Amino acid sequence: MPLNRNPGRYSMKHSTLEEMLIYEKIITHQQLEEVILIQKQTGQATFHIILDHNFAKEKDVLRVLAKSLSIDFLDNLSINTNPETIRIFPEKLARNYHMSPLRVTEGILTLATSNPFNLSAIDDISTITGLTVHTVLATKNEIDLTIERLYSKKNGEKNETGEEIKARDEEVENEENLDTSPIVKMVKNLIMEAYRLNASDIHI
Repeated sequence: MPLNRNPGRYSMKHSTLEEMLIYEKIITHQQLEEVILIQKQTGQATFHIILDHNFAKEKDVLRVLAKSLSIDFLDNLSINTNPETIRIFPEKLARNYHMSPLRVTEGILTLATSNPFNLSAIDDISTITGLTVHTVLATKNEIDLTIERLYSKKNGEKNETGEEIKARDEEVENEENLDTSPIVKMVKNLIMEAYRLNASDIHI
């Protein structure tokens, strides 16, 4: 069902993620009781329990969570991504922290994540890049697809350059092999001998 866009909707009365999900009819009261039971047994955060045990669709949960955190939820990262960000956010960071870079604006690096509670990762990235990190939410699958699209293209360019270098090396090697072949050597010797004898005609 469509979500209410009123930014003050969850103030006071609906202050927790669980309450917001119930209010939006994303989960039921019975499901919430199951979530609480699992939490008591495992100590796991309710956010992860709801997703790991398939109590609700990831997209629905993230939409509500984004609203509660006053940040954006993006369905399509490709139209919101500047490919140039990979220059300052290498593939290793993207895969290790499972975050996709979107853009850099005035010292602020915007990343897409499916887990905004991973604050240590955000701190690490800020320290490594020297930039302030701002996060938006997206599904794990959307982030995976975006990372693959961004960095496979970059790797493809590297591979293409490597192939070109290899082709040039092979061409040079072939020329060198041709230059040292018996026939070429014989012709060179004949030319040198003719030059020495001041001969005008060369017969092979």
